[in-house]
Amino acid sequence: MRQAMLAALLLSPAAVSAEVRAIIDGPTGSIHISGLEARERHDLVENPEDIFLQIESLQGHGAIALTVLGDEDTLVVQPRFSLLPGEAYVLRLGQDGEAVFETTLRVPSTEISRPDLSWRAPAAAVIPENTLRLYLMFSEPMAIGQVRDAVWLERADGAVVDSPFLNLQTELWDGGQRRLTLLFDPGRIKRGVGPNESDGAPLRDGERYVLVLSPDLASAAGAPLGSEIRLPLTVGPAQRDLLDPSAWAFTAPEIGSTDPLNVHFDRLMDRGAAERLIAVVGPSGDTVPGVVEATDHAWHFAPTLPWSGTEGLRIDPDLEDVAGNTIRAPFDAAPGAMGHVVDDTTVALFGPHRAKETSTKAVEPAR
Repeated sequence: MRQAMLAALLLSPAAVSAEVRAIIDGPTGSIHISGLEARERHDLVENPEDIFLQIESLQGHGAIALTVLGDEDTLVVQPRFSLLPGEAYVLRLGQDGEAVFETTLRVPSTEISRPDLSWRAPAAAVIPENTLRLYLMFSEPMAIGQVRDAVWLERADGAVVDSPFLNLQTELWDGGQRRLTLLFDPGRIKRGVGPNESDGAPLRDGERYVLVLSPDLASAAGAPLGSEIRLPLTVGPAQRDLLDPSAWAFTAPEIGSTDPLNVHFDRLMDRGAAERLIAVVGPSGDTVPGVVEATDHAWHFAPTLPWSGTEGLRIDPDLEDVAGNTIRAPFDAAPGAMGHVVDDTTVALFGPHRAKETSTKAVEPAR
C-alpha cells in the first residue's frame, strides 16, 4: 500500500522532473528537494531507504547513509559524510530499484589557492658557512608533518647533503603555519663537538648549494606547490664575532615627523630575531607603537605618532645574527672563552649621544 501510494504521489519520472527540484547547499553539504507534496515529504522522512544517493562513477557500490528531515516546503537530505567538492552524485527517489525521480547533482568545487614562496631569509648572495637558520615564508598556511620528505639540501653536483637540519619531532612553524624555520644541526656547526668532528659542518666555505622544495609540499588545505622550487646558496667564511650595535648605521628621522627610522646592520642578521627583539622605546621604557619591517641587512620602523626626540632603540641581548652570535657571546666561541653579562642595550636616537648616523643609502653588510 505504501509503495503504491508513493508511486502514485510521485507520478512518472517525466511528470515529476518538471516540478521537483533538488539543489546542494554549499555551506552545509545538504540536499534540498522542493516541489513535493506534504504527504510525499512525510512518507520519505518515514522511509529514508526510498532515497538513494551515490557517487555517479561508483553506482552499484551501495548508497550513502542519509538523514532525512522535512519542513513545510522542503525535504532536506543530509549525507552522514561530507560530499566531495567537484564530484557528481546521483539522487534517486523510488522503491524496489525503480526510480520515480532521478537527477545528477554536482558539488561546487572549492577554490583552493596554490601556495607560493613569499620570501626566504637569509636571501643574500653569500651566507656564512656557520649559518644557523633558514626561514621560508609561504603565501598560505602549510600542512604540518611533511618537511622531512619535501625539503632537502643539494650540493652543486646534485648530491644530497646528509641530514643537514636538526630532525625535531615538532616542525618549527610560526602560529599561522606560514613561516618555516629550518635549523641546521648545531652539533655539526660548533667546532670541537662530536657531530662536527665526525660529520663536518653542513655548509662549507667556497661551495655552492641548492635548497630544494618538492612540488608535493602542500598547504593545510591540501593544495601542492605544483612545481619544484630551487633556491641557490653560496657559502662564504664563517661569522664568529660578537654582535656590536655600535657598528650599525642609523638614518635618523626629523623630530615632529613620522619619517621612518632605518637601521643598517654590519652583517647578515637573523630576520625573525630582529623583528621580535629590537624595539623603539620612550623615556620610561615603554614600547613606542609603530610598524616594524626587518630584512637580512636592515631594520625599519615607521612610528604611529610623530617623533618626540626622547626615543631610544632597545636591543634585547638575545638578538642573533644568522650564525647565532649575540651581544653576550659568539655562538661558536673558542673553547674556554668567557661570555659577557649584558642587559637590554638602549641606543640613543636623538641628542648629543645619538647613534652613528648615515645617509639614506643602504649600508652593505660586512661579508
